[in-house]
Amino acid sequence: NAIGGVDTPLDAQGTGAPGVSWLDAAIKSLKLSTSLPPLASPPIESVNIDAMSVDFACATCTWAPGAVASISAKTNLPFAGNVPIVQLSQHVEILDQNGQLVGKLDTPYAPAAATGSVVTTTTPSVPLVVDDGSHDTYEGFIRDLNAATTYQMGLRGTTDSILDLGALGMVEVKGIAIDVFAPVAGLQGLKQVDFVSRLFADFVATDEGGFFVEVVAFVDIHNPSNLTLNIGDLRLTGVTDFATSDKLGFALISNLTLVPGDNRLVAESWIDFFSAGGSALGTAVVTSDVAVPLFLIALDDATSNTALNAGLSELQTSISLPPHMLDQAPPNLPYSTTDMSIKFLSTTVDDGLVEMTATFLNPFIGGSYELIGMTPGKSSLSYPSAAAPIFDLISDFTFSLSGNNSIAVTFKIQLHSDSSVSRSVYQSMVTDSASGSVQFSMTFWPIIKVGNDPTEYLPNWNSVIMASPTGGLMPFKAGSDFGLILDWYDKQFPTIVAVPTVATPSSTSTTDVVMPTSPATSPSPVATSTTDPAPPAITVV
Repeated sequence: NAIGGVDTPLDAQGTGAPGVSWLDAAIKSLKLSTSLPPLASPPIESVNIDAMSVDFACATCTWAPGAVASISAKTNLPFAGNVPIVQLSQHVEILDQNGQLVGKLDTPYAPAAATGSVVTTTTPSVPLVVDDGSHDTYEGFIRDLNAATTYQMGLRGTTDSILDLGALGMVEVKGIAIDVFAPVAGLQGLKQVDFVSRLFADFVATDEGGFFVEVVAFVDIHNPSNLTLNIGDLRLTGVTDFATSDKLGFALISNLTLVPGDNRLVAESWIDFFSAGGSALGTAVVTSDVAVPLFLIALDDATSNTALNAGLSELQTSISLPPHMLDQAPPNLPYSTTDMSIKFLSTTVDDGLVEMTATFLNPFIGGSYELIGMTPGKSSLSYPSAAAPIFDLISDFTFSLSGNNSIAVTFKIQLHSDSSVSRSVYQSMVTDSASGSVQFSMTFWPIIKVGNDPTEYLPNWNSVIMASPTGGLMPFKAGSDFGLILDWYDKQFPTIVAVPTVATPSSTSTTDVVMPTSPATSPSPVATSTTDPAPPAITVV
């Protein structure tokens, strides 16, 4: 009762003093009625929310988001040394900074630990139940928490506890009062969004006649709070500026979960060339020599959670897009443009398979990615004077990279059989290889996953961008085995030679006999003669 803030009645009855009759009788007649007052100070003086997770993305999360909290409570309980609380449960109302009811939390017992008078616990995941009459308050609570540097959140209700009293065993104490405001670090409007690296940037035409500049990029969203927020897909609208809010495109972040600190993840944006400000911005993204700002706001359909959308209605942020997005290499390359090699094998002449080794880098500094394949038919190596690709890249390798690491990967590539490339072009490559390398450009469209995002992305990693100073040409180390490319070519496209036949006197015509591995040719007529036969006719193809 004292812990719960209630007076405790107490009756004391004398039990006697054996051996002294008069004193024994006097003490037995003694009776005292009194009460023990409650604690002079609240049993829970203050609460600090060390961390809190809120799930807005589940199917039932509109008015009952899942919540988990790690808290530290300073107590004024009458125990020497550590407070003997080993379990806690809570039955509290969550209040906004004005003391208005936001929602209710009821948590089951969870382990607790004490250091002196401070008790810490992490609650299990339970729904924050928002009653019908609190919808507007809840939406305002989200809106203010998003904008605030520090937000004062109210906790009002009771906690139940299990105390370990040693020899006396476990004792349950219910109804410990709590009525405090706890400081929570706010999101500060999520103002700090930085561009890290692009995955893809290109012009895109839609079937409906639209025309966009599409930019898929690795970005860093800094969360200054101690809140972890599972938002799901987040759609933001691009505007010319925050004052006019003229729409010029949109951005999408899939499966967004914001954790405290830096969040490096993939963002997709589309700039509408046919909108009022989209043409100017899209052109600037392609041609500007300086970074171009893209302003973003949240509209009514920002997420699948209508209550969260109302709370995000005042979200305004921006990101600076780097210059020359479509034609210059990003600051962090996905592979080394100077460390590649080609090796012909003893089997290459028969099957056309060649080994290529490349050193791959991590363009997503601070993040990770996994290469899981290549877009079929879109990755190849080309030689400057060739009319068709020389090699096709085969999707037979995978790898993962994180941090500042790199990895050398050896994989197979396939010689591309195309009669439009003459033998003299292959001879030029062999001549180049005598210097130790051959120059190729690379068309490279891998399939990757970034971080924990399950989405498969197809970035444009073509060397015309990654090695733009050389026009996309990169040196591939080559040895004496490179000469096998001519043997492969000769087997693919054998020279057709007609075998001569000798006319006999009885013949009136002759027919060329063609080697079995070559297609037949049309007969070559030979003049008839009644004298000695003419010299044999030779046809060279």
